[in-house]
Amino acid sequence: MTLKFRVLAGSLSLAALSIVAAVVCVLVKGSAPLPRWDLLIFLFLSLAGVGGALAIVRRGTRPEIRGIGTRKYWWPAQRSGLVGFGLWAWTIPVFFALYAALSPSSQAWNIIDAGHTMRTVEVEKVLSSKYVKSGRSGHYSTEVQVSAPFNGGSRTVENRFSASSPIDAGDRVWALYAPDSPALGVLIDDDRDSLERSIGGPVGVTTMLLLVGWIAFCWLLSLPGRMRPGPTTSIRRALDEGRVRVLPVTVSAVGVQVDGRPPKNSSVKRPEPCVKLRMEDGKRLDLYLDQALDPVPLGHLLLNAQANLYWAPPLQDLPYKASVGHAVLILTDGRWVVGWGATVDGSDLPEGSMVPAGEVLPEEGDLRAVVPFPIWKPTLYTPGLWAMLLSLLALCVISFGVGTFATILLGAVSFCSPLVALRIYRSRIVQHLEGLLPQQQQG
Repeated sequence: MTLKFRVLAGSLSLAALSIVAAVVCVLVKGSAPLPRWDLLIFLFLSLAGVGGALAIVRRGTRPEIRGIGTRKYWWPAQRSGLVGFGLWAWTIPVFFALYAALSPSSQAWNIIDAGHTMRTVEVEKVLSSKYVKSGRSGHYSTEVQVSAPFNGGSRTVENRFSASSPIDAGDRVWALYAPDSPALGVLIDDDRDSLERSIGGPVGVTTMLLLVGWIAFCWLLSLPGRMRPGPTTSIRRALDEGRVRVLPVTVSAVGVQVDGRPPKNSSVKRPEPCVKLRMEDGKRLDLYLDQALDPVPLGHLLLNAQANLYWAPPLQDLPYKASVGHAVLILTDGRWVVGWGATVDGSDLPEGSMVPAGEVLPEEGDLRAVVPFPIWKPTLYTPGLWAMLLSLLALCVISFGVGTFATILLGAVSFCSPLVALRIYRSRIVQHLEGLLPQQQQG
């Protein structure tokens, strides 16, 4: 791994860790007057990390990696899972930046500046109480009258708050006020922690549980099966069910070809890197790979290699189901690549030999995934980095304090920018692969 690649990885790591640190700042101190300098410091560090990565990518040359190596994992599947996880998880820093900007109470912080105290007072009268249902839970919206002991004498004040249970006259509630400044009023709550949060305490247990649950949801939605070593989940499941067949093949070429029979969750007729396979009887098969792979160096690696193609029919109801299948190409030296197998002319896939149900692949103990180069073209990746810069800049502006409407608008911009960048990336990678198509398939 060269210095350039290390700097690129380090820049992106700095950006990611700084975003995590910014979220932790809000968890530790949910409410504080704007601008939130603690957040801004880490957001600026994240901006610096993304900016450094953008500068490296725009240089145009690939960060050199010494040869095409092997590893336990198929990185295109990991990349897809991590991108999905990142897009879902990006809602977390956006949410907490909005929370930090919208949660501070000017009344609470004015009381703090005037010299506050927090103590229990007795409810003299319940002016109103209404149960507000929210989903399967709810709270009581309660307005009470209490007598607050200011230094100049007790004063009767009224305040509304959310209570977890009914409040009656004679109950004790918590009051936050400035003893020397009765004009600032009194904040009342039946929960001391709630008042603590309004003046810089950590977020509540409910928020923490929601955060952990959301991270787990994002992980389970995007990553299981993609972060496991060995061939893909589809092939593993098919092995257990006895639906895998094997064919001896030879790699005759690697290039780009339009996939006219893609998996059900893919767009129709998209150009993809394609490994051309020749069977023992001379017939040909195609193995379509992830669009992110560079077919040129992969072709140098695989050309004329002897291999076994393990394939399983798709479970989806496809009109061309008999001519396609999930597949893994395993070279004789134990290296492998994952793809989508298809016959050249639309005929049924040859049956080959059945792999008995429950058996692992014969080479399972020594299997190592090929680590092919990704397509390296600055115009593919710069939109995503510019989008992250825009998203982070929006969060910085939010943390300075710009009013409720602008805060919500900037939050929407910050959330949507990576989604737009992903669409641009997918469009540009299709354009790049179309330029690599054989002349007869272009246009």
